[in-house]
Amino acid sequence: MPRMNGEILLDNIRRMDSYIQVPVIAVSNTPIPKADFFISKSDFKRDNLIQKIKELVHE
Repeated sequence: MPRMNGEILLDNIRRMDSYIQVPVIAVSNTPIPKADFFISKSDFKRDNLIQKIKELVHE
């Protein structure tokens, strides 16, 4: 992201009342502490992302 990193973006999202409870999956080279789950770009697999989304929305 050209103007901010993922940590700043997540800080901004977490400050909005309507998005406090929205789960966030970070796909990045480095972990983002406030994310609910982290997937390393080097280990990224589409199926793992889909499975984690299903877990976070309780499907």
